[in-house]
Amino acid sequence: MPKQVFRVTVILLMVLSQMGYGQIKSAPVSFQESPLTIEGYDFPTFDGLSNYAWFKINLALTQKTEFSIEGEHYRRLFADRFAIPIQLKQYLDERTYILGGYQREWDLMNKGKGRPNPIPREDIFFGIGHDVQPNMMLEAKMMMPMGDPKFYSIGLEGVKNSFKLGTRLKF
Repeated sequence: MPKQVFRVTVILLMVLSQMGYGQIKSAPVSFQESPLTIEGYDFPTFDGLSNYAWFKINLALTQKTEFSIEGEHYRRLFADRFAIPIQLKQYLDERTYILGGYQREWDLMNKGKGRPNPIPREDIFFGIGHDVQPNMMLEAKMMMPMGDPKFYSIGLEGVKNSFKLGTRLKF
Protein backbone atom coordinates (compact mmCIF):
# COMPACT_ATOMS: atom_id res chain seq x y z
CA MET A 1 0.00 0.00 0.00
CA PRO A 2 2.73 2.58 0.75
CA LYS A 3 4.24 2.04 -2.75
CA GLN A 4 0.88 2.84 -4.41
CA VAL A 5 0.44 5.96 -2.29
CA PHE A 6 3.98 7.03 -3.21
CA ARG A 7 3.34 6.46 -6.93
CA VAL A 8 0.03 8.30 -6.87
CA THR A 9 1.64 11.17 -4.95
CA VAL A 10 4.53 11.42 -7.45
CA ILE A 11 2.17 11.35 -10.44
CA LEU A 12 -0.12 13.93 -8.81
CA LEU A 13 2.85 16.24 -8.08
CA MET A 14 4.07 15.93 -11.67
CA VAL A 15 0.64 16.76 -13.08
CA LEU A 16 0.15 19.70 -10.71
CA SER A 17 3.63 21.06 -11.43
CA GLN A 18 2.93 20.93 -15.18
CA MET A 19 -0.38 22.72 -14.69
CA GLY A 20 1.29 25.33 -12.52
CA TYR A 21 4.15 25.78 -15.01
CA GLY A 22 1.60 26.42 -17.77
CA GLN A 23 0.10 29.24 -15.71
CA ILE A 24 3.37 31.17 -15.36
CA LYS A 25 3.24 34.35 -17.41
CA SER A 26 6.28 35.15 -19.46
CA ALA A 27 7.25 38.00 -21.70
CA PRO A 28 5.33 37.88 -25.01
CA VAL A 29 7.35 36.49 -27.89
CA SER A 30 7.51 38.90 -30.81
CA PHE A 31 7.63 37.61 -34.36
CA GLN A 32 8.86 39.62 -37.29
CA GLU A 33 6.41 39.43 -40.19
CA SER A 34 7.91 38.18 -43.44
CA PRO A 35 7.58 40.42 -46.54
CA LEU A 36 6.86 37.25 -48.56
CA THR A 37 3.43 35.58 -48.38
CA ILE A 38 2.02 32.62 -50.28
CA GLU A 39 -1.65 31.84 -50.66
CA GLY A 40 -3.74 29.60 -52.85
CA TYR A 41 -6.44 26.97 -53.16
CA ASP A 42 -7.53 24.03 -55.28
CA PHE A 43 -11.08 22.82 -55.80
CA PRO A 44 -11.58 19.10 -55.29
CA THR A 45 -11.72 16.96 -58.44
CA PHE A 46 -14.95 14.98 -58.53
CA ASP A 47 -15.01 13.77 -62.13
CA GLY A 48 -11.36 13.35 -63.08
CA LEU A 49 -11.66 15.95 -65.86
CA SER A 50 -12.42 19.24 -64.13
CA ASN A 51 -9.96 21.20 -62.06
CA TYR A 52 -9.49 24.76 -60.84
CA ALA A 53 -6.41 25.77 -58.88
CA TRP A 54 -4.95 29.16 -57.99
CA PHE A 55 -1.88 30.42 -56.13
CA LYS A 56 -0.33 33.81 -55.44
CA ILE A 57 3.12 34.80 -54.18
CA ASN A 58 3.25 38.34 -52.74
CA LEU A 59 6.37 40.33 -51.96
CA ALA A 60 6.01 43.58 -50.01
CA LEU A 61 8.52 46.01 -51.53
CA THR A 62 7.60 48.87 -49.20
CA GLN A 63 4.81 49.42 -46.71
CA LYS A 64 2.47 50.53 -49.54
CA THR A 65 3.88 48.71 -52.59
CA GLU A 66 3.48 45.02 -53.38
CA PHE A 67 4.72 42.81 -56.22
CA SER A 68 2.96 39.51 -56.94
CA ILE A 69 3.03 36.52 -59.26
CA GLU A 70 -0.08 34.37 -59.64
CA GLY A 71 -0.84 31.08 -61.29
CA GLU A 72 -4.29 29.91 -62.37
CA HIS A 73 -5.18 26.55 -63.89
CA TYR A 74 -8.68 25.97 -65.31
CA ARG A 75 -9.64 22.64 -66.87
CA ARG A 76 -13.02 21.39 -68.13
CA LEU A 77 -14.07 18.87 -70.78
CA PHE A 78 -13.44 21.26 -73.71
CA ALA A 79 -10.94 23.69 -72.18
CA ASP A 80 -7.61 23.56 -70.43
CA ARG A 81 -5.94 26.90 -69.63
CA PHE A 82 -3.03 28.07 -67.53
CA ALA A 83 -2.40 31.77 -66.85
CA ILE A 84 0.38 33.63 -65.04
CA PRO A 85 -0.32 37.27 -64.16
CA ILE A 86 2.48 39.45 -62.78
CA GLN A 87 1.32 42.62 -61.08
CA LEU A 88 2.39 45.64 -59.07
CA LYS A 89 0.01 47.03 -56.46
CA GLN A 90 0.33 50.52 -54.95
CA TYR A 91 -1.83 51.50 -51.96
CA LEU A 92 -3.25 55.02 -52.08
CA ASP A 93 -4.43 54.88 -48.46
CA GLU A 94 -4.89 52.15 -45.85
CA ARG A 95 -7.31 50.07 -47.95
CA THR A 96 -7.58 51.41 -51.52
CA TYR A 97 -5.00 50.58 -54.18
CA ILE A 98 -4.25 50.77 -57.89
CA LEU A 99 -2.70 47.89 -59.78
CA GLY A 100 -1.22 47.07 -63.12
CA GLY A 101 0.56 44.22 -64.76
CA TYR A 102 1.09 41.67 -67.49
CA GLN A 103 -0.59 38.29 -68.01
CA ARG A 104 0.36 35.35 -70.17
CA GLU A 105 -2.22 32.61 -70.81
CA TRP A 106 -1.69 29.24 -72.47
CA ASP A 107 -4.39 27.23 -74.25
CA LEU A 108 -3.29 23.70 -73.40
CA MET A 109 -6.00 22.03 -75.50
CA ASN A 110 -5.89 24.28 -78.61
CA LYS A 111 -9.57 24.30 -79.56
CA GLY A 112 -10.09 20.72 -78.40
CA LYS A 113 -7.26 19.26 -80.50
CA GLY A 114 -5.54 17.89 -77.38
CA ARG A 115 -2.22 19.64 -77.97
CA PRO A 116 -1.11 23.05 -76.69
CA ASN A 117 -1.48 26.20 -78.76
CA PRO A 118 2.14 27.21 -79.43
CA ILE A 119 1.36 30.95 -79.18
CA PRO A 120 0.27 32.14 -75.72
CA ARG A 121 -2.18 35.01 -75.23
CA GLU A 122 -0.59 38.12 -73.73
CA ASP A 123 -2.56 40.83 -71.93
CA ILE A 124 -1.73 43.97 -70.02
CA PHE A 125 -4.09 45.15 -67.30
CA PHE A 126 -4.67 47.98 -64.88
CA GLY A 127 -7.30 48.61 -62.26
CA ILE A 128 -8.32 49.63 -58.78
CA GLY A 129 -9.08 47.61 -55.67
CA HIS A 130 -10.30 48.00 -52.13
CA ASP A 131 -9.75 45.84 -49.05
CA VAL A 132 -13.31 45.82 -47.71
CA GLN A 133 -12.27 43.83 -44.63
CA PRO A 134 -8.99 42.13 -43.69
CA ASN A 135 -10.28 38.91 -45.28
CA MET A 136 -12.17 40.37 -48.27
CA MET A 137 -11.09 42.43 -51.28
CA LEU A 138 -12.91 43.85 -54.29
CA GLU A 139 -11.12 44.61 -57.60
CA ALA A 140 -11.99 46.07 -60.99
CA LYS A 141 -9.55 45.51 -63.88
CA MET A 142 -9.35 46.47 -67.53
CA MET A 143 -7.70 43.68 -69.58
CA MET A 144 -6.25 44.51 -73.01
CA PRO A 145 -4.57 41.99 -75.35
CA MET A 146 -1.15 42.64 -76.81
CA GLY A 147 -0.88 41.99 -80.54
CA ASP A 148 -3.41 39.72 -82.25
CA PRO A 149 -4.16 36.78 -79.94
CA LYS A 150 -4.94 33.40 -81.54
CA PHE A 151 -7.52 32.49 -78.89
CA TYR A 152 -9.88 34.22 -76.46
CA SER A 153 -10.21 33.96 -72.71
CA ILE A 154 -12.83 31.42 -71.68
CA GLY A 155 -16.31 32.94 -71.84
CA LEU A 156 -15.10 35.96 -73.82
CA GLU A 157 -15.12 34.55 -77.37
CA GLY A 158 -15.07 37.41 -79.86
CA VAL A 159 -14.16 40.01 -77.18
CA LYS A 160 -10.75 41.68 -77.25
CA ASN A 161 -10.73 44.17 -74.36
CA SER A 162 -12.53 43.07 -71.22
CA PHE A 163 -13.52 44.48 -67.85
CA LYS A 164 -13.20 42.14 -64.86
CA LEU A 165 -14.89 42.71 -61.54
CA GLY A 166 -13.93 40.25 -58.82
CA THR A 167 -13.78 39.62 -55.12
CA ARG A 168 -11.91 37.17 -52.93
CA LEU A 169 -12.77 35.93 -49.45
CA LYS A 170 -10.10 34.43 -47.19
CA PHE A 171 -11.04 31.91 -44.56
